[in-house]
Amino acid sequence: MKNRLLVFTDWYEPAIKAGGPVRSLVNFANNLRDDYDLWIYTGDRDLGDQHPYISFPLDQWIEKADGTHVYYASQSNSGFRDIKKQVEYVKPYWIYLNSMFSLQFSIYPVLLRRFGKIRSRIVIAPRGMLKESALRYKSRKKKFFLWLYRKLGLNKYLIFQATDSVEQEDIKKQFGYDSNVVLIPNFPGIQKDFVPIPSKESGVAHLIFVGRIHPVKNLLFLLEALKHVRTHVTLTIVAAIEDFDYWQACKAAIQSLPNHISLNILEQVPHGQLEKILLDNHLFVLPTEGENFGHAIFEALAAGRPVLISDQTPWKNLSSSTAGWDLPLGDPKSFSGKIDLVGSMSAFELNEWCRGAYEFCTDYIRNLNLKEDYKKLFH
Repeated sequence: MKNRLLVFTDWYEPAIKAGGPVRSLVNFANNLRDDYDLWIYTGDRDLGDQHPYISFPLDQWIEKADGTHVYYASQSNSGFRDIKKQVEYVKPYWIYLNSMFSLQFSIYPVLLRRFGKIRSRIVIAPRGMLKESALRYKSRKKKFFLWLYRKLGLNKYLIFQATDSVEQEDIKKQFGYDSNVVLIPNFPGIQKDFVPIPSKESGVAHLIFVGRIHPVKNLLFLLEALKHVRTHVTLTIVAAIEDFDYWQACKAAIQSLPNHISLNILEQVPHGQLEKILLDNHLFVLPTEGENFGHAIFEALAAGRPVLISDQTPWKNLSSSTAGWDLPLGDPKSFSGKIDLVGSMSAFELNEWCRGAYEFCTDYIRNLNLKEDYKKLFH
């Protein structure tokens, strides 16, 4: 009989705007549903939406075609008692928390364990939320939650999942070096066949930015870099607006871009359509202030498109594999130079970088043995 695993997450499919944490969990479910009896308790709407989903019944368990059970909880039925009721109904051996700073989907389940209301073992995945760059935003709320974890000793009831050595260190800094931390990377998505760029004009570069409109994703930095580019650039921005003040600053920067820079802004794109948009471009650009995994970066590499990113992600030494560049954020002009380099390339030259990106991703997937690692965790 399979062990029952109950996942708590603010957002799950069909959510789009929440980005990486949703992709992490979808890949998690796709890889583990054959080995575990998987139940997912989630919110009733996407990030920032005013209205719930209309395609699912709320406040009841739905069995999906793949055998997983999903519960879309309405805002009026996701309090402490509601969550206690659902945990008692599911009776999980394991609970998996997909965030650090959610009252309903992180704190409440841990409080149930802390006060002896449930006996399930709990694994929590911080999803990069303990990075210094992430803690700077909404810092009062996050400081309060961190204080609560420590004050009530909640961390003593948790197994932390770090997805890289940097996150492992972030966890230990916050909760002590005796914390129970396991290092297991995220499940990646599925890589399809390589698709080269069929043609390309010299002096032209098609760029794509995928990420939330939020200071951490650093779109303003990219817009500043574009002011110094000589290449004729078309930038496609695929991004949900999370921080409206930041978006106003971005729009002001867009107005001051030179005439040879054009933009195509797509606020919402279903995940299934993203690969085609990636393939229509020459270079993925994300000067992020910090990523736990960077699913959008991985998906660009998997699609065979080189990436221009900051050095604040797990994806390192890209240029040595002809897969792209990971640069420090000290100077936007360093990004400008790489964009001009891509603009100067012929289709043949750029396809060498596309093939390098694809093979970099292939090698990453080949070297993983993640399913066995997760089975050891949820034994």
